[in-house]
Amino acid sequence: MLENKKILILDHAIFVNEIQIHGPGLNIYNTFKTMSPTSIEYFAHCLDGISKSHYCRYYNQREEVRKLGLPLKFIVTPFSFFYCICYSSFKFLFTNHDICIAVNPLNFLSCYMLKCFGQVKKTVFYTADYSENRFSNKILNSIYKSCDQFSIKHADQVWSVSKTICATRKQQGISDSKNFHIPNSPVLSHFKTNIETGQSKYQIVYVFGTISKSSDLFANHQFDLLMKTIDYLVEKESKIQLLLIGRGNFEKYFQSLVTEKLLKHVKFCDIEDRKVYIETLCASSIGVAFYNLSGAAHLKFGDSMKIREYFAAGLPAITTPGHSLANEIKEHQLGFVVETLDDCKIAFEKLLFNGNLYSTIQQRVKKYAVETDKVKTILSALEKL
Repeated sequence: MLENKKILILDHAIFVNEIQIHGPGLNIYNTFKTMSPTSIEYFAHCLDGISKSHYCRYYNQREEVRKLGLPLKFIVTPFSFFYCICYSSFKFLFTNHDICIAVNPLNFLSCYMLKCFGQVKKTVFYTADYSENRFSNKILNSIYKSCDQFSIKHADQVWSVSKTICATRKQQGISDSKNFHIPNSPVLSHFKTNIETGQSKYQIVYVFGTISKSSDLFANHQFDLLMKTIDYLVEKESKIQLLLIGRGNFEKYFQSLVTEKLLKHVKFCDIEDRKVYIETLCASSIGVAFYNLSGAAHLKFGDSMKIREYFAAGLPAITTPGHSLANEIKEHQLGFVVETLDDCKIAFEKLLFNGNLYSTIQQRVKKYAVETDKVKTILSALEKL
């Protein structure tokens, strides 16, 4: 249904060493690449302000990648906000697109302007994360809320990464006809070639993503709870290995936190290559995602991309409560939701040492990954656009 369609995606993204982190916007772009539109253009401003804006164009199975504009660090806030809106609008002012997908309210303002100029036919506002109090500054938070309300009102469709955000949109008056749940599921076909290659029974994986500072390990990820659990498990089975996958040079810091007893059981991996990352997940047996919601209030509305990727790789998940996907893990029995050290011990022991239970949960996980495949959810929404 996307033949002869031109797609535009506007985003803000995180970059580490000039390489973009695989976030919700890039995930949408990679999904559309498998759906055979005439062309896809992806444009992302760098959130940390260090890199220039990132531009990709996928056309006839070929991809063009460029860096454009000024790094945002050279532009004083709040002028950087206006710069992003104006630059994105002007960049695509002379090209036509059938559908524009804007990730976050700032990008939707550019998207809306392009529609007003007749350069975009249909608009989609994609809420990748949400918070009732996005900024501590009351003025900035008021502006953010106003832009968010403007976006959901004027978009032809509103996409949200989690059911929690969808429910919030419904409370805000968005009708079911334009309110769609588009989870952070990866492109399932990218995992299929590796998922049947065999898993290491005792390899546990924890994806940290981007760690901006060492304190994030404790503030957002409950690293101490994870280490206490691994310390207990290696007494039961000496073959247990924990892979910590993150971005940034934090290996020495990790090693300083790990006891000498656990050093041979814990490995830190800074993986830039997406294919290697997928292969690593598929070779593991359990995926872990611990969150501390007091350290990041927006997480309760979010959809954990790492857990969605665990599911795509066929891994049962162990996570902490409070975020949107934790409810789905409980509802569909896709792993375990834990709060205490005793909870962790029980959950890991069941998955590591009860083969029949592991196989049962893994089959549920694989089935659920197919049911929530991003291509399916996007096509379902676009049929109504």
